[in-house]
Amino acid sequence: MGTAILADDRQGKDGATTPLVGLWVYDSARRVLSVDERCRALFALDGAGDLPMDRILAAIHPDDREGVSTSLVEAIQNKGDLHGTFRIPRDGERDGWVQAIGWHDDAGGSTALSGVILDTTAERELEAQRRLHLAEMNHRIKNLFALVSAMIGSADREAQSREDLVENLRGRVAALDRAHSMISGGEALEPLPLDDLIERILAPALGPKTVTMNVEPVLIPISILTPLVLILHEWVTNSAKHGALAAPDRTLTIDARRDGDGLRILWREQAPDYDAKALPGFGSRLLQASVLQLGAEKTRNFEDGWLTIDLRLPLDDAE
Repeated sequence: MGTAILADDRQGKDGATTPLVGLWVYDSARRVLSVDERCRALFALDGAGDLPMDRILAAIHPDDREGVSTSLVEAIQNKGDLHGTFRIPRDGERDGWVQAIGWHDDAGGSTALSGVILDTTAERELEAQRRLHLAEMNHRIKNLFALVSAMIGSADREAQSREDLVENLRGRVAALDRAHSMISGGEALEPLPLDDLIERILAPALGPKTVTMNVEPVLIPISILTPLVLILHEWVTNSAKHGALAAPDRTLTIDARRDGDGLRILWREQAPDYDAKALPGFGSRLLQASVLQLGAEKTRNFEDGWLTIDLRLPLDDAE
C-alpha cells in the first residue's frame, strides 16, 4: 500500500473524519525513518531528511523503547503489520501518548514498513478522567451505605417505638438526599451560607445529637462548592464510622471564620477508634485532590483520643 493514499483523512462509520497526525516509512536495512513534518513535530525533532532509528528511539519514553524496537523487528521479520502505543516525554508537561500503525511493503523482498502515527494523548486523558469519576462514584456510594448503616444504628438506639424509628429514618434519608444533591451539583445555583451548608451535610448522621458550631456568616461561592462539600461529607462519613457521630456520648465542635482573605474551618472531635496508622484509601486521595483543587492547606492531628483537622482555604479569589 503506497503512502500517497495515506495522506487523506479516513472516514469513520459515523461520517466523521480522523486526521492522520503523521506519516512515516521505516527502512530496516538502513535503520532510518523517513517522516513528514507532523511526525517531526510530534517527536519534537528538528532538521530535515531521513532520521536514524536510534534518534527516534531516544525521543520515546525509556520504559517503552525496547517494546517499540522489538515490535519493529518482529513486523519486518514476519512481514506483518505493526500496532503499538507508547509515550513521548514532554518538557514540563505530562507524557504524550502515541499510537503507531504500520504495514509491510508488498514489494518482493522489501525491508520497509509504511505507516501512520496518531496523537492519542487526549483520548488517554479522557479515559483517565472516566476511571477517576467511576472511582469517585463508587466511593460516594460506599459512603452513602456507611452513613445509612450509621443512621439505622443510631435511630434504633434512640427510637421509643416502631413509629419513632420509621419517622427518624425517613427524616434522615431525606436529609441525606438533600446533602447528596449538593454534592452532585443538582441543587445549588447561587452562593450558600456556610452554616447552612454544614448543617445540611451533618443532618443525615446527626439525629438528636448536639454538635457545637461556631460559624461566622460566610457565603460559599459556587466555584468552590463541590470540593468543599466533598471534604465536609468525607469528614462526616468518617465521624459516623469512627468518631464523635458514631456514639451519643462523644463531642464534636466545628469552628469556622474569616481568616484574612480566606476561610478557616477547625473540626475537633472525640474519636477513640481513629486509626492514625491506617493506610490511605480512595477517600484520603479524594480529600487530597479536593484540598488541592481549593488551593487550601490542611493539617490533621490526633492526640489523647481527640482528632483535630485544620483547613485553611482562599476565598476572595473564588467570589
